[in-house]
Amino acid sequence: MKRVLRPPKRTVGPLLVVAASIMTLASCVASTSDSSESDTTGTPTWSAISTPSDLEQKPWGTRVEVNDLSVIDGDTFDYVDDAGASVRVRLIGIDAPERGECFADEATEELRRLLSAGVTFLEADTSEIDRYGRSLFYVHTSAGMANESMVRGGYAIARRFPPDTRHGDVLEAAASEAKATGRGLWSPTACGPQPPGALVAVVIIHVEYDAPGDDSANLNGEWVELENRGSAPIDFTGWSLRDESSSHRYEFPAGYVLGPAGSVRVHSGCGSDSADVLHWCESGSAIWNNDGDTAFVRDPAGNIVATLEY
Repeated sequence: MKRVLRPPKRTVGPLLVVAASIMTLASCVASTSDSSESDTTGTPTWSAISTPSDLEQKPWGTRVEVNDLSVIDGDTFDYVDDAGASVRVRLIGIDAPERGECFADEATEELRRLLSAGVTFLEADTSEIDRYGRSLFYVHTSAGMANESMVRGGYAIARRFPPDTRHGDVLEAAASEAKATGRGLWSPTACGPQPPGALVAVVIIHVEYDAPGDDSANLNGEWVELENRGSAPIDFTGWSLRDESSSHRYEFPAGYVLGPAGSVRVHSGCGSDSADVLHWCESGSAIWNNDGDTAFVRDPAGNIVATLEY
Protein backbone atom coordinates (compact mmCIF):
# COMPACT_ATOMS: atom_id res chain seq x y z
CA MET A 1 0.00 0.00 0.00
CA LYS A 2 1.57 3.27 -1.06
CA ARG A 3 2.09 5.97 1.53
CA VAL A 4 0.50 9.34 0.92
CA LEU A 5 3.15 12.07 1.02
CA ARG A 6 0.88 14.46 2.87
CA PRO A 7 -2.83 14.98 3.47
CA PRO A 8 -4.90 16.22 0.53
CA LYS A 9 -4.83 19.96 0.19
CA ARG A 10 -7.44 22.47 -0.83
CA THR A 11 -7.06 23.08 -4.52
CA VAL A 12 -7.97 25.77 -6.96
CA GLY A 13 -9.34 25.18 -10.44
CA PRO A 14 -6.94 26.13 -13.22
CA LEU A 15 -3.43 27.45 -12.71
CA LEU A 16 -3.36 30.52 -10.50
CA VAL A 17 -0.77 33.05 -11.53
CA VAL A 18 -0.30 35.98 -9.24
CA ALA A 19 1.43 39.10 -10.50
CA ALA A 20 3.44 40.71 -7.74
CA SER A 21 5.51 43.84 -7.25
CA ILE A 22 7.79 44.84 -4.42
CA MET A 23 6.66 48.02 -2.65
CA THR A 24 8.84 48.12 0.43
CA LEU A 25 11.20 45.23 -0.20
CA ALA A 26 14.29 47.27 0.55
CA SER A 27 13.16 47.84 4.13
CA CYS A 28 13.08 44.13 4.96
CA VAL A 29 15.32 42.36 2.45
CA ALA A 30 18.74 43.91 2.24
CA SER A 31 20.33 43.72 -1.16
CA THR A 32 23.33 41.61 -0.26
CA SER A 33 24.88 41.34 -3.70
CA ASP A 34 24.72 42.38 -7.30
CA SER A 35 25.09 40.33 -10.47
CA SER A 36 28.87 40.35 -10.16
CA GLU A 37 28.66 38.71 -6.69
CA SER A 38 26.77 35.79 -8.22
CA ASP A 39 29.75 35.22 -10.48
CA THR A 40 32.31 35.38 -7.67
CA THR A 41 30.41 32.97 -5.42
CA GLY A 42 30.01 30.43 -8.19
CA THR A 43 26.21 30.49 -8.06
CA PRO A 44 25.14 29.79 -11.64
CA THR A 45 22.79 31.93 -13.59
CA TRP A 46 19.66 30.02 -14.57
CA SER A 47 16.87 30.09 -17.07
CA ALA A 48 13.40 31.35 -16.23
CA ILE A 49 10.61 28.84 -16.71
CA SER A 50 8.15 31.53 -17.76
CA THR A 51 8.88 35.17 -18.39
CA PRO A 52 6.71 37.79 -16.65
CA SER A 53 5.16 38.73 -19.99
CA ASP A 54 4.20 35.09 -20.58
CA LEU A 55 2.54 34.84 -17.20
CA GLU A 56 0.77 38.17 -17.46
CA GLN A 57 -1.04 37.00 -20.59
CA LYS A 58 -2.68 34.12 -18.72
CA PRO A 59 -6.46 34.53 -18.36
CA TRP A 60 -6.50 33.69 -14.63
CA GLY A 61 -5.11 35.27 -11.51
CA THR A 62 -5.36 38.02 -8.96
CA ARG A 63 -2.99 40.95 -8.68
CA VAL A 64 -1.50 41.59 -5.25
CA GLU A 65 1.22 43.76 -3.82
CA VAL A 66 4.09 42.13 -1.93
CA ASN A 67 5.05 44.34 1.01
CA ASP A 68 7.33 43.85 4.01
CA LEU A 69 8.91 40.67 2.69
CA SER A 70 10.79 38.61 5.30
CA VAL A 71 12.73 35.39 4.62
CA ILE A 72 12.15 32.62 7.19
CA ASP A 73 14.49 29.95 5.83
CA GLY A 74 15.72 28.54 2.54
CA ASP A 75 12.27 27.62 1.22
CA THR A 76 9.86 29.89 3.11
CA PHE A 77 9.15 33.61 3.36
CA ASP A 78 6.43 35.97 4.61
CA TYR A 79 4.94 39.03 2.98
CA VAL A 80 2.09 41.44 3.63
CA ASP A 81 -0.52 41.63 0.87
CA ASP A 82 -2.36 44.72 -0.31
CA ALA A 83 -5.15 44.06 2.19
CA GLY A 84 -2.68 44.16 5.07
CA ALA A 85 -2.78 40.39 5.69
CA SER A 86 0.39 38.41 6.39
CA VAL A 87 0.97 35.57 3.91
CA ARG A 88 3.48 32.76 4.39
CA VAL A 89 4.84 31.31 1.14
CA ARG A 90 6.40 27.86 0.72
CA LEU A 91 8.42 27.40 -2.47
CA ILE A 92 7.09 24.43 -4.43
CA GLY A 93 9.29 21.46 -5.29
CA ILE A 94 12.29 22.13 -3.07
CA ASP A 95 13.43 21.29 0.45
CA ALA A 96 16.10 23.43 2.13
CA PRO A 97 17.91 22.42 5.34
CA GLU A 98 15.97 22.94 8.56
CA ARG A 99 17.09 25.48 11.14
CA GLY A 100 20.04 24.15 13.08
CA GLU A 101 21.09 21.78 10.29
CA CYS A 102 24.20 22.16 8.20
CA PHE A 103 23.85 24.78 5.43
CA ALA A 104 20.58 26.16 6.78
CA ASP A 105 22.04 29.63 7.28
CA GLU A 106 23.60 29.65 3.81
CA ALA A 107 20.29 28.60 2.21
CA THR A 108 18.40 31.32 4.07
CA GLU A 109 20.87 33.99 2.97
CA GLU A 110 20.76 32.78 -0.63
CA LEU A 111 16.97 32.99 -0.79
CA ARG A 112 17.16 36.47 0.72
CA ARG A 113 19.67 37.45 -1.94
CA LEU A 114 17.54 36.06 -4.75
CA LEU A 115 14.36 37.78 -3.60
CA SER A 116 16.17 41.08 -3.18
CA ALA A 117 16.40 41.17 -6.99
CA GLY A 118 12.67 41.86 -7.00
CA VAL A 119 9.73 39.43 -7.07
CA THR A 120 7.81 39.68 -10.33
CA PHE A 121 5.28 36.81 -10.19
CA LEU A 122 4.05 34.15 -7.83
CA GLU A 123 2.96 31.12 -9.85
CA ALA A 124 0.74 28.49 -8.24
CA ASP A 125 0.46 24.86 -9.32
CA THR A 126 -2.56 22.62 -8.61
CA SER A 127 -2.83 23.32 -4.90
CA GLU A 128 -3.36 26.62 -3.14
CA ILE A 129 -2.06 25.87 0.37
CA ASP A 130 -0.31 23.05 2.21
CA ARG A 131 -1.38 21.37 5.44
CA TYR A 132 0.34 24.09 7.46
CA GLY A 133 -1.65 26.85 5.78
CA ARG A 134 1.28 28.12 3.70
CA SER A 135 0.63 29.41 0.19
CA LEU A 136 2.42 27.33 -2.44
CA PHE A 137 4.22 29.09 -5.29
CA TYR A 138 6.97 29.03 -7.86
CA VAL A 139 8.59 32.38 -7.15
CA HIS A 140 9.73 34.35 -10.17
CA THR A 141 12.14 37.24 -9.73
CA SER A 142 13.59 39.66 -12.25
CA ALA A 143 16.32 37.07 -12.90
CA GLY A 144 14.19 33.93 -13.17
CA MET A 145 12.67 31.29 -10.89
CA ALA A 146 14.03 31.20 -7.34
CA ASN A 147 12.96 27.57 -6.78
CA GLU A 148 15.24 26.41 -9.57
CA SER A 149 18.11 28.64 -8.53
CA MET A 150 18.08 27.33 -4.96
CA VAL A 151 18.37 23.75 -6.22
CA ARG A 152 20.91 24.47 -8.95
CA GLY A 153 23.17 26.27 -6.49
CA GLY A 154 23.04 23.34 -4.05
CA TYR A 155 21.14 25.25 -1.37
CA ALA A 156 18.13 22.90 -1.46
CA ILE A 157 17.22 19.49 -2.82
CA ALA A 158 14.49 18.91 -5.40
CA ARG A 159 11.46 17.12 -4.01
CA ARG A 160 8.18 16.29 -5.73
CA PHE A 161 5.03 17.05 -3.76
CA PRO A 162 2.17 15.61 -5.87
CA PRO A 163 0.01 16.99 -7.32
CA ASP A 164 2.21 20.11 -7.58
CA THR A 165 4.84 18.84 -10.00
CA ARG A 166 4.58 21.08 -13.07
CA HIS A 167 8.27 22.02 -12.95
CA GLY A 168 9.49 18.78 -11.33
CA ASP A 169 11.62 17.73 -14.29
CA VAL A 170 13.36 21.10 -14.41
CA LEU A 171 14.07 21.08 -10.69
CA GLU A 172 15.40 17.54 -10.80
CA ALA A 173 17.69 18.42 -13.71
CA ALA A 174 18.99 21.34 -11.66
CA ALA A 175 19.58 18.99 -8.71
CA SER A 176 21.51 16.54 -10.90
CA GLU A 177 23.74 19.36 -12.09
CA ALA A 178 24.40 20.57 -8.54
CA LYS A 179 25.23 17.05 -7.38
CA ALA A 180 27.50 16.31 -10.35
CA THR A 181 29.49 19.51 -9.80
CA GLY A 182 29.59 19.33 -6.01
CA ARG A 183 27.82 22.63 -5.40
CA GLY A 184 26.60 23.72 -1.98
CA LEU A 185 25.21 20.81 0.02
CA TRP A 186 26.74 18.39 -2.47
CA SER A 187 30.31 19.44 -1.67
CA PRO A 188 32.09 16.61 0.23
CA THR A 189 33.16 19.14 2.87
CA ALA A 190 30.15 21.50 2.83
CA CYS A 191 29.71 21.11 6.58
CA GLY A 192 33.32 20.48 7.63
CA PRO A 193 36.04 17.84 7.24
CA GLN A 194 34.88 14.31 6.53
CA PRO A 195 36.07 11.25 8.45
CA PRO A 196 39.03 9.73 6.57
CA GLY A 197 37.93 7.47 3.74
CA ALA A 198 34.21 7.96 4.37
CA LEU A 199 33.34 9.36 0.94
CA VAL A 200 34.59 6.34 -0.98
CA ALA A 201 33.82 3.70 1.64
CA VAL A 202 30.16 4.07 2.64
CA VAL A 203 27.60 3.10 0.00
CA ILE A 204 23.81 2.73 0.14
CA ILE A 205 23.22 -0.47 -1.78
CA HIS A 206 19.44 -0.86 -1.48
CA VAL A 207 16.23 0.75 -0.25
CA GLU A 208 13.39 -1.70 0.35
CA TYR A 209 10.65 0.91 0.18
CA ASP A 210 7.53 -1.21 -0.42
CA ALA A 211 6.85 -3.49 2.54
CA PRO A 212 4.44 -6.40 2.10
CA GLY A 213 0.89 -5.28 2.81
CA ASP A 214 0.26 -1.93 4.44
CA ASP A 215 3.62 -0.18 4.81
CA SER A 216 2.53 1.68 7.93
CA ALA A 217 1.45 -1.57 9.59
CA ASN A 218 4.65 -3.39 8.61
CA LEU A 219 7.42 -0.88 9.30
CA ASN A 220 10.13 -3.51 9.56
CA GLY A 221 9.19 -4.66 6.07
CA GLU A 222 10.99 -1.59 4.70
CA TRP A 223 14.67 -1.00 5.24
CA VAL A 224 17.86 0.59 3.92
CA GLU A 225 21.08 -1.36 3.50
CA LEU A 226 24.53 0.24 3.79
CA GLU A 227 27.91 -1.25 3.05
CA ASN A 228 31.46 -0.36 4.09
CA ARG A 229 33.56 -0.88 0.98
CA GLY A 230 36.71 0.45 2.59
CA SER A 231 39.59 -1.41 4.17
CA ALA A 232 39.11 -0.01 7.69
CA PRO A 233 36.24 -0.07 10.18
CA ILE A 234 34.04 3.05 10.39
CA ASP A 235 32.66 4.37 13.65
CA PHE A 236 29.13 5.63 12.95
CA THR A 237 28.82 7.64 16.15
CA GLY A 238 27.14 10.92 15.20
CA TRP A 239 26.19 9.71 11.71
CA SER A 240 22.62 9.96 10.46
CA LEU A 241 20.25 8.58 7.83
CA ARG A 242 17.35 10.58 6.37
CA ASP A 243 14.87 10.69 3.50
CA GLU A 244 13.78 13.72 1.44
CA SER A 245 11.36 14.96 4.10
CA SER A 246 12.06 17.59 6.72
CA SER A 247 11.18 15.28 9.62
CA HIS A 248 12.55 11.76 9.16
CA ARG A 249 15.99 11.56 10.82
CA TYR A 250 17.75 8.47 12.19
CA GLU A 251 20.83 8.75 14.40
CA PHE A 252 23.13 5.73 14.44
CA PRO A 253 23.77 4.32 17.93
CA ALA A 254 26.80 5.77 19.70
CA GLY A 255 29.73 3.38 19.36
CA TYR A 256 28.28 1.46 16.41
CA VAL A 257 31.13 0.30 14.15
CA LEU A 258 30.80 -1.21 10.68
CA GLY A 259 33.77 -3.34 9.70
CA PRO A 260 35.44 -3.61 6.26
CA ALA A 261 33.17 -5.28 3.69
CA GLY A 262 30.43 -5.28 6.32
CA SER A 263 26.82 -4.31 5.68
CA VAL A 264 23.93 -3.25 7.88
CA ARG A 265 20.20 -2.94 7.35
CA VAL A 266 18.31 -0.13 9.06
CA HIS A 267 14.68 -1.18 9.44
CA SER A 268 12.00 1.47 9.85
CA GLY A 269 10.29 -0.21 12.81
CA CYS A 270 11.42 -1.20 16.31
CA GLY A 271 13.41 -4.26 17.38
CA SER A 272 16.65 -5.50 18.90
CA ASP A 273 19.77 -4.08 17.28
CA SER A 274 22.72 -6.25 16.29
CA ALA A 275 25.93 -5.92 14.30
CA ASP A 276 24.11 -6.16 10.97
CA VAL A 277 20.56 -5.03 11.83
CA LEU A 278 19.52 -1.67 13.28
CA HIS A 279 16.08 -0.17 13.91
CA TRP A 280 14.84 3.35 13.24
CA CYS A 281 11.80 2.74 15.51
CA GLU A 282 9.55 5.11 13.62
CA SER A 283 5.92 5.07 14.72
CA GLY A 284 2.67 5.86 12.98
CA SER A 285 3.70 5.95 9.34
CA ALA A 286 6.15 4.50 6.86
CA ILE A 287 9.32 6.41 5.99
CA TRP A 288 10.16 5.58 2.38
CA ASN A 289 7.77 6.74 -0.34
CA ASN A 290 6.73 4.04 -2.76
CA ASP A 291 6.52 6.48 -5.65
CA GLY A 292 10.09 7.78 -5.30
CA ASP A 293 12.41 9.11 -2.62
CA THR A 294 16.10 9.55 -1.80
CA ALA A 295 18.12 8.10 1.07
CA PHE A 296 20.93 10.27 2.45
CA VAL A 297 23.73 9.25 4.81
CA ARG A 298 25.44 12.12 6.64
CA ASP A 299 28.64 12.15 8.67
CA PRO A 300 28.86 13.81 12.13
CA ALA A 301 29.53 17.23 10.55
CA GLY A 302 26.42 16.91 8.37
CA ASN A 303 28.16 16.28 5.04
CA ILE A 304 26.31 14.08 2.56
CA VAL A 305 28.46 10.95 2.35
CA ALA A 306 26.17 8.68 0.30
CA THR A 307 22.83 8.90 -1.50
CA LEU A 308 20.54 6.52 -3.32
CA GLU A 309 17.61 7.81 -5.34
CA TYR A 310 14.89 5.46 -6.55
